[in-house]
Amino acid sequence: MSIRLTILWLMVGVVIILSTTLLFCQEELIQEDVDYLWVWGEVMNVDIQNKVINIKYLDYETDTEKELYLVVDNKTTYEGVNSLLEIRPSDIISVDYVAVGDKNIARNISVEKYENVISGATSSQTGSSLP
Repeated sequence: MSIRLTILWLMVGVVIILSTTLLFCQEELIQEDVDYLWVWGEVMNVDIQNKVINIKYLDYETDTEKELYLVVDNKTTYEGVNSLLEIRPSDIISVDYVAVGDKNIARNISVEKYENVISGATSSQTGSSLP
């Protein structure tokens, strides 16, 4: 009787392990099917309370400026800043996002730093060259 009970518990354990593994595999497949979009533009407004960023960007297909609202959630990652609180109007950002229904959900926000651009322009304007 105890051997049968042990075998039964082992079989239950194997079924649990296999079903958990299959569950995680399905989650990864769902994430791979998502089409990521990209936009680069200037921050017009940051709504901290609603976690929404409004940016102005150039639509290269129509050669017109457009606005886009991006929703930030707990899966959003940041480069150049630590959180949404550090993003300001007039910042230039690059965003990878997904369109879900009528919402554009930011997955990665990269804020471009002006120090590199300004220091590069200053050295070229003054005629100095780097060794």
